[in-house]
Amino acid sequence: MHAPTIFIAILGLAAKSLAAPIPTTAPAAAVEKRFQGGWCGVHVRAELVEDTARASVKLFDGAQFQLLAKDFEAKRGDMILANIPSGELPEAMSINILAPHDEAVFRYGDQQWGSGMAGSQNDRCKVGRWDHTGVTTPKATVDLDCGFSC
Repeated sequence: MHAPTIFIAILGLAAKSLAAPIPTTAPAAAVEKRFQGGWCGVHVRAELVEDTARASVKLFDGAQFQLLAKDFEAKRGDMILANIPSGELPEAMSINILAPHDEAVFRYGDQQWGSGMAGSQNDRCKVGRWDHTGVTTPKATVDLDCGFSC
C-alpha cells in the first residue's frame, strides 16, 4: 500500500471513533410550570371601539408571577365571556366582562364576586374610571385589578 492510502484509511477510522455517541435514552421531561398559591390576581382591561367590545385578561399567582395573558372579544352591547380552563390555575375561572351591575363578575372554584362599577373599590377589586379617547374612532377603556384566594 502507498503511504497516502494508509494515511486516508487511518483518518477514516479515527473520524468514526471520535464521532459523538448516539443517545440511547429519551431527553429529560419538560420542566413543569411553577404555581404559588395564596392571594392570586387578575387584571382586566375592557375596551369599547365602534361595534366591538374587547378585553385583555392577565392572571397572576400568589407570588405575582404572570401565568396567562389572553384577549377576548364580543359584539358591543354583549358581555364578554372569558373562560379560562384549569391548567394555569388549579381550577377553572370564568369572567363575565361588562356585566349589567358590575364591570366584571368572576367565578373561581366555589368563589364568586363582582368588581363593582367604574370608579369603585371593594374588598377584592379596584376599578378605574372609563377613559374616553379618540376623535375619528371613539374608544373607551377601563382597567380592573382584583384578587382572590387560590
